[in-house]
Amino acid sequence: MENIVTAVFSTAFLFSLLRVSTPLVLAAMGGLIAERSGAINIGLEGLMLFGAFTALVFSSWTHNPWLALLMAMISCVIFSALLAIFHLHLKADIILAGIALNILALGLTSFLMFLITGIKGYSSGVLVTPLPDIELPFIKNIPVISSLSGHSIVTYLALASVICAYIYLYKTVPGLRLRSVGSNPAAGQASGVSIMKIQWAAILISGALCGLAGAQLSISTTKLFVNGMVQGRGFIAFAAVLLGDKKPFRVFLGALIFGAFDTLSITFQVLSKFPSQFVYIIPYVATLVALVVYGKQAQSSRIKAFKAMEQQDLLST
Repeated sequence: MENIVTAVFSTAFLFSLLRVSTPLVLAAMGGLIAERSGAINIGLEGLMLFGAFTALVFSSWTHNPWLALLMAMISCVIFSALLAIFHLHLKADIILAGIALNILALGLTSFLMFLITGIKGYSSGVLVTPLPDIELPFIKNIPVISSLSGHSIVTYLALASVICAYIYLYKTVPGLRLRSVGSNPAAGQASGVSIMKIQWAAILISGALCGLAGAQLSISTTKLFVNGMVQGRGFIAFAAVLLGDKKPFRVFLGALIFGAFDTLSITFQVLSKFPSQFVYIIPYVATLVALVVYGKQAQSSRIKAFKAMEQQDLLST
């Protein structure tokens, strides 16, 4: 146990935390933008998986990880457009459409991988050109802070996305319109704002961020593609959006918390004799607990609001 405590407070643990949390942060920011527009994107899981597949394939074909990163974003923007078409134009329920997107991504990537490699389930024999790690020499030898050095460009984009999401939502006119549409669609429409255009843009932005998240998994973290390799990270990212009360910095903190549990499970696996089956469920149990806590808090807030309305009605009579 002492070894585990020491490892948790080490620079190596913080380095791993940032790397593991990168896909969660990006997907959570994408889910946040969509959520604040009123378009709940439950398809984060499938978008990340499709982005991971596309990045690996183009990295193998072109030997250019930067082009692979771009194509992952583009492919996920196109894939997320399916969600926008089915929900905004064909009036399908967005939750059901998101679930269908996840199922489609799982089957489609498995089928395409079989066509390319002739092997089901994983990218055996596919040569991947990974994203290079970026060293920051001015902090490389500083304890703790040095954990920020040596990551792929996607990690730094994930950190930047939190600041950009905050500026966009709270410091720009388009962000104000997006929040108004999400909180009160009727008022937004009355003011001349196009709800459909804003939700289209929000869904496409979430797709692009999920493409980056998936690319991090396949051409930076693992250097391979495995069927279903996202392993629930899209749903965990969506949980971070709820846990963070749909506010960028809180959502970022929520993603880090879930990433910490994931990193902790790896630490337990290496330094302890806990059964591996128990270790693997740690991030998912933490997600369930967080959702229960969020549900209790939301219920308490609704009860307080209801009581306040009752008191106001009594005073007015």
